[in-house]
Amino acid sequence: FDSENRPWLVSPEGLKVKIRDHWQTISLNVDEEDIVYPTSTIGTDAHKNVYTVVNIKNIPYLVQVNGNNLKVVLIPLPAGGTYKMETYMGGKVSEYPPAILRFVRDTSKKRVSRWARVHRLELLSVTLIEGKLKIEDPVLISDNCVGSGDHSGITNAIAAEGEKLHIIWGETSEPGKGDPGVPTYTISYDRKTKSLSSPDFLAYSPPVNDVHNMSSILIDSEGTKHVIIGAHGRPFQYLKQLKDQNTWSKPISISELGQTYVGAVLDAKDGIHLFCRTWRNGKAYPGIFDASLFFQRTRGSSHIWEEQQPFALPALPGYTVYYHRLTVDRHGKLYLSMDYWPTWSVYRESYRDSAERTSKGTNRVIFTSGDGKQWDLLRTFK
Repeated sequence: FDSENRPWLVSPEGLKVKIRDHWQTISLNVDEEDIVYPTSTIGTDAHKNVYTVVNIKNIPYLVQVNGNNLKVVLIPLPAGGTYKMETYMGGKVSEYPPAILRFVRDTSKKRVSRWARVHRLELLSVTLIEGKLKIEDPVLISDNCVGSGDHSGITNAIAAEGEKLHIIWGETSEPGKGDPGVPTYTISYDRKTKSLSSPDFLAYSPPVNDVHNMSSILIDSEGTKHVIIGAHGRPFQYLKQLKDQNTWSKPISISELGQTYVGAVLDAKDGIHLFCRTWRNGKAYPGIFDASLFFQRTRGSSHIWEEQQPFALPALPGYTVYYHRLTVDRHGKLYLSMDYWPTWSVYRESYRDSAERTSKGTNRVIFTSGDGKQWDLLRTFK
């Protein structure tokens, strides 16, 4: 949702915006059919502009769309790697264009584990001077990043607070070292001085050397920073840092179940809303497990987590993923987009066009809520 609270989305047809009662596809005005949008993440600024990343003939570009006239500006980005954009997750609103993180796999180093390869993590700060975009030179954050995995949830790895950008990432560990999980850090970058703070170690996110363990950082309207440490089939952990303080609270587990794929936003009252895929084992699931989509939240500024609640249950036990996306509009209204993909091929193939429906998003459904308590299926977007 842009600064005027208009909804935008990335689809197979391209970037779209809903103006009055119609979805309009943004034309890039390029004579080229080889156009791919590699991410569903959309950034905004306080001046009605909207941003995303597009690949044109395998060359990445930052796309800026003017919210008034829908004019498009394309700025080339360094080739190679995976891009992750700062996006609105509630709370603080930045005057700047969204900053960008770039994950580049280090091909000179061996694969660490099945789920981890060594990456360089770079920050690209973006400024808007007299109406013209400028992308600053990349700033190295880490040369040992575990990477980025965002097919579900969409973590918020970068958050802005005035002149500062706060970044969270995980690193790889040497096999046999004995780390209990992915070491997770945060660091701050000052746009004016173009300087980095010293990194802060936050917690280990189990299991070790696993790119599933992506974490989110959120900054509420009071300036309190909130971190949800991701995991792969293990309980998430939560930390916070109050405004004008330099120390983080100790990490606490927010569940007793196995959680994966952080999808978290802040509402208008600074409450945190979280969706994740959750494992359940035990007597109710003999010899197998249940993989459901669960919901969890905090109440306003209390920052106390309520118990997890099941939101979507699988038709059959076993591995399931929901490809969920959680977002929030400028008034604090919540939107959950989800799909359902089980390993049971008989279930998936019960309709002949299953692969086509998945690729086009036909199976995706959207729920909305004003408070995180009552959720309704969205049938028409008004």
